[in-house]
Order: sequence, then C-alpha cells, then structure tokens
Amino acid sequence: MAGGVDGISQEWWDRWWKEDWSWEGLAKKPWEGWVVPKPGAEPVPDEEYDRRTGHPDAITRFGPEARKATLQDYWRDQADHLINWSDAEGHTYLFTRLHLPLHWPDGSRTPKLDWSSDALNHLIETRLNQVNERAFEETHRSEVDWRAQFQGVIFADFSIDRFTPRLLPEAEEGKQLAVSFRSCCFTGYTRFAFSTFARDVEFRDAAFANDTGFYETSFNGGAIFEQASFSKDALFKMSTFHQITSFHQTTFNGYTSFEEALFSGSVSFDGVSFRGKSLFGQTRFASGANFANAVFTRGSDFRDANFAGDARFTGAIFLENVSFIDAKFDGDARFNGSNFAGQANFSCATFAGSSRFHNVFFAGYALFPGAVFAGTAWFDETAFAASAIFSKASFAIFASFDKTVFADRAVFTGKGASVATDSIAGTLTSDSDFGRLNLDIPQHATWVAQRSFPDASFACTLFLGDANFANRDFHSQTSFENSVFLRPAAFHDSKLHRGITFRNTWFQDGLTRDKMVKVVPTKYKRTWNEGLNRLFNAENSARRAKGENEIEYGTWLEVFNEKRQADEDEFCKLKSEGDVGKSERAKYFGKLEDCYRTLKHLMEDRRDRHEEGRFHKLELRARRKRRRPAINISEQWLSHLYGWSADYGNSVLLPIGWLLVGSFVLAGVYTLMGTTGPAHFGHDLFAPYSAVDWGETLSYSFSRVFPFGGWGDPDQCSMIGQMLAADGVGLEAPCGQVEGRVDRDFVGGTPLALKALTTFQSISAIILIFLAGLAARRKFQIN
Repeated sequence: MAGGVDGISQEWWDRWWKEDWSWEGLAKKPWEGWVVPKPGAEPVPDEEYDRRTGHPDAITRFGPEARKATLQDYWRDQADHLINWSDAEGHTYLFTRLHLPLHWPDGSRTPKLDWSSDALNHLIETRLNQVNERAFEETHRSEVDWRAQFQGVIFADFSIDRFTPRLLPEAEEGKQLAVSFRSCCFTGYTRFAFSTFARDVEFRDAAFANDTGFYETSFNGGAIFEQASFSKDALFKMSTFHQITSFHQTTFNGYTSFEEALFSGSVSFDGVSFRGKSLFGQTRFASGANFANAVFTRGSDFRDANFAGDARFTGAIFLENVSFIDAKFDGDARFNGSNFAGQANFSCATFAGSSRFHNVFFAGYALFPGAVFAGTAWFDETAFAASAIFSKASFAIFASFDKTVFADRAVFTGKGASVATDSIAGTLTSDSDFGRLNLDIPQHATWVAQRSFPDASFACTLFLGDANFANRDFHSQTSFENSVFLRPAAFHDSKLHRGITFRNTWFQDGLTRDKMVKVVPTKYKRTWNEGLNRLFNAENSARRAKGENEIEYGTWLEVFNEKRQADEDEFCKLKSEGDVGKSERAKYFGKLEDCYRTLKHLMEDRRDRHEEGRFHKLELRARRKRRRPAINISEQWLSHLYGWSADYGNSVLLPIGWLLVGSFVLAGVYTLMGTTGPAHFGHDLFAPYSAVDWGETLSYSFSRVFPFGGWGDPDQCSMIGQMLAADGVGLEAPCGQVEGRVDRDFVGGTPLALKALTTFQSISAIILIFLAGLAARRKFQIN
C-alpha cells in the first residue's frame, strides 16, 4: 500500500487502508447514538442510546425501516463530490474530498496533492460549526456522539487560526471544538493552540507528520491519543486536561513538551515511546499518572513536577539522563523494574507516600541528595552501577536496601547538626481542582529525619565501592547481616541502635585492594553471586532497551573481573611511583583505618565485645598497611607480631597455643644445646641422651613459663644442670660416677646462651599470658 508522506510510516498507511475509509467503508462504521428513521431521511439522535445495549425499541420509536446511522450518513452531502479511481483489477475506490489520501494504492498521486491547503477549509469549518450545542454541555450525560465526525480524514496543514468555530456565550476566549479525529492523518503543520475541546476528543491512532501545537489547549472532556504517532515536535505546554487522558502506546518522535500542563483527571502514558527529548517540568498530575513501560530514548525532565495521586513508572526505560529534581509525589511512587541507563536525578524530590524502586537498574549516577521519603522507601534487589548519592536524604518511616548491589560509591551522609526531635513536622496540602500539591518540610537543623534512619535494612547488600553513612542515626534494629563491603565503610559521627547487627558482614576486603578477591568465603557467596547476577541482568536489560545484543554471563564476568583487575593494577602501581604513590596509598589505608576505628568505638559504646575486637583488628591491620613514612618499620613488625601471636587481642587460645608450642620447641633447643659439644666433633655429632634427659629439659622449659606448681630446679648432674655449671663453678663429684649420668662438654658461652634463651622464654611467656588475659577480659568483662 502506498504512503508517500514523510514522517508517516508505511505501517500506519497499511493500517489505514485496511480499516477502509473509502465511501463504502464509511457505510460500515457507526455514528454512535444516531438513527436513520427511513431511507433518505436525515439522521436523528437517539436519546435512549446506550453503548452496551444499543438502541432499545428502535422500531417502536422510529419505525420499522429505522436503522443505525453510519459515517456515510454523516457525509451524505458529499455523495456528489466523490473522487474515484480504479486499479488494474477493476476495483473502484470512492472517497470524499476530506478522506481522499495523497497516493493511490499503486503509489500514483491523487488530485489532493495539487490542491491548495485552503481548498477544503470551508468544508472543515462548516462541519465544525454544524455541531449541535448539546456537544458543549458539560452536564449532558447522553452517550450520543454530537461531535463533528472527522475519523479517517487526511488533512493538509491544519491550523485552528484559519477557522472561526463557534464561540459559546459563556466562553471568555478560545475556540470551542467538539470533534473526533480518530485515525486521522495530519500531513502538514498542525496547530490547535488556545483551543478548547468541549466534551471528549479522540485522536486514537492519529498520525501527525509535522510539528504539532496544542499550546494552552483545554480538554474539558476525555482526551484519547492512544496509539497516535507524532513524527516531529509535539507541544502541549500549559495545556489543561480536565478528565481522563490516555496516550497509551503513543509514539513521540520529536521534542515533546508538557511543561506546566495540568492533568486534573487520571492520565496514562503507559507503553509510550518518547524518542525525542521530553519535558514535564512543573506539570501537575492531580490524579493518578501512569508511565508504566514507557521508553524515554532521549533526555527527559520532570523537574518540579507535582504528582498528587499515584505515580507509576513500573518498567519504564530511561536511555539518557532524567531529572526529577524538586518533584513531589503525594501518592505512591512506583518505579519497580525501571531501567535508568543515564543519570537519574531525584535531588530534593519529595515522596509523601510509599516509594518503590524494587529491582531497578541505575547505570549512571543515582542522585537522591536532599530527597524526602515521608513514607516507606523500598530499594531492595536494585543495582547501582555508578555512584548512588543519598546525602542528607530524609527517611521518615522505613528504608529497605536488602539484596541491593552498589558497584561504585554509596553515599548516605546525613545532616551534620545535632538533633533534638524524632518526628516529622511536615504539612501536606493538596488541591485537586488545580492539581496543586505541596509538602512543607521544616528545614531547620533539629529535624531528625534529615540525618536518621528510623527503620532501615541493608541485609545481603553488596557494596563494591566506598560506602558513606556518616552523620546518620539508626533508631531501630537495622540489619547489615551477610552484607559485603569491599571498600571503606564510613559511619563517622553516626549513632547506632543497640539492636543493629553487622553479624556475618564482610569488611576486611578493603585491606586487600592490591589483591583482588578470587575466592569468596562460603557464607558470603550468596550475597556475592546474587549481586553480580543482578548487575548482569540489569545491564542486559539496558542492552535490550537500546536494541543491542545481549551478552553472555561468562563474557560479562570476564569484563567485570578485568575492570577489577585494572583497579588492582592501578593501585599496585602506586608502590613504584615514589613518594606521591606512597602518599596516595597511605591516604587510602588511613581513610580505611579511620572507618574501622569509628566502627570500633561505636561497637564499644554498645558493649559489643566481639564486634569491637573485630574492628580493632581491622583498624590495626589498616594502620600497618599505611607503611613508611606514615608509620615506622618497627611498628609494622610489632603489628605483625601482635597479629600472629594473639589475632590482635581477639583470641584467648592463640597465645596459649603459642606458649605451649614454644615450650616444646625450646625444650628441643635445650636438648640440642646439651647434646652438641667439642668432644664429639669429628666423631658423633651428638652425645647420647635418654628419655630422662628429654623429660628434664621439657620440665625445665615449663618451669620458665610456670614458676609455680611441680616444676622444680634441675639436678646438678642433669643435662641442664651441667650446662648451668659449665661456667667454671664445677661440680663436687664427676657426674659420670652417678648411675645413669654422663659427663658432658659444651661449647664456650653455653651457660650465657642458655640463660639468655630462658630469659627470652620467660619474658615471652609473660607477654603471651598477658595477651591471653587481655583477650579474655575484652570478651567477658563487665564494666
């Protein structure tokens, strides 16, 4: 089928020809609510008409020859002016002058292309003015269609300024229209600015080939633009929609503006495709607004938009930046399953009802600074591929970030000032007649919601980048259980509820930034795998929205690990970049040390000894990683020793274990010292020794550790006794004369070495026992 109009798809023309808007086709299309009493009679309205039951008792009321009126009856005065054409098969097409297309099915031109744009204006104006006044009566409840019937008409340039439709006496300004434009095609520039549509107006499946202007247009009845197509700019700025409005599955190919428009009734943009830039700045939605599954290909702007009812963006796709700055959501805001491929800016937005961002993908920056969540806020199972900024956002009731993945920075910093109250003092006002909604929130420093989480959950959340919760107060049993932090987690100047839990939370990977995690501990694998799968599925969702091929999980995982490896390599490279590189590493680990120290103090305030000890260990490890010149090498080695010997004060058994192992090892050393001497060099390296000798050295080793109990001083003829007497004091009698004893020769300085070694053992034992006691006290003390 032929089209031939730039901006109107062949698909639309094929559909138009299939619907058959020829003279014969008009006879098959009803004129709702009208009856032809008898052949040749003028159509008359049926006041009892009902769309569900039709024309009840039409024969009784209108006569036996009465029939339903059709659009052909509406255009019967054009029967003598039909344009005809026959195809090669002999089929004849008849069209009214208004319904005549620009090309015949074989692609040849129709006479309409040679007519001037004003050739049919008189006919159009006549039809607009022939409308019965009943079409303008707002209180009229009849279902009879009193409007001008322009369904299927093919217009050239259409400008309402060229016509003088009737003005109602009570109308102050603007042209009053009552018309149906279903399946129409506007081939040229279209303008309805400053007009008023008095009753329902229908542009269902209409096609607009050029710029279309509805600037400051008033739709007093329902406005139906379902499946319409706007090839170029569509301007609805400052228009008013008083009843139900539907743009279901409409396509906007150019610049679209609904700025400062008012929707008093519910409006549906579900399944709409905005292929050009779309503007809804300062638009007022006094009732429900449905943008479910809408696709915003270019940038979109809802700055200072006002949603007095529920706002539904479920499954919406934003391929470029979108702004909801200062937007106000009075009812529920539903963004479940939405996809933000560009930056999503909700700065200072107000959510008075429930806000739902479940299973959402934010590929670009997700900006919520200063946003107010006066109702519950749900962000569970959402993926933030770039930075997520919730600084100074206000959470009044409940916030859930369960099973969420933050691939970059997660900033939840609150207001730094002290707080004095624990309630919202906001005032919500709404005026549905004008679509005005205002939630006044006091912005003084004492409003607790500007820095608090009254109730929140971050369980099973994956933080791949920095997490900043500074200046936040957690007022409930917030859970971070089974969450994973791969980078610093800052809770500076925050206050934690005593029921908050970091049980099974992974923090220590921030210490191994120069060594990428390849094997995730078993208890964190679920959080890790679910987080990565969420990122993978979200990215494929964005690819589908952009018309790109999806990527296999294995390939995606390789790219993901390559990015992490590149970050590791870049961080490791700092080691070789002299003082500058060392300084950068020191800053990172210094920041990490501060984060762990803060968490340690917070756990100390809660008397959570286990978590306090864990963060104390992480703090000391981070400090050790700072290296020179931040800390000297002696402190580094002492830190290593503290970790090896007592797990930084977190283990009672480890120092005792080292104590026992050291006692046995040093007993072996003492035995070795007693069996090696100059008299045996060149012959047997070791002198003979017995189990008695080993028992005596072991007893002596334990006596250095435990100066109490049954560990006595060694016998003078024992191996240890002879070593101690080898300093020249001598024995009263040769030990060889004592049964079971032998005289031994020792290397010079053996007594001094033995005493030094035993002194070291005693000091080490004191230190290890002290560390064990310190760990026990930390775990079990009651202040």
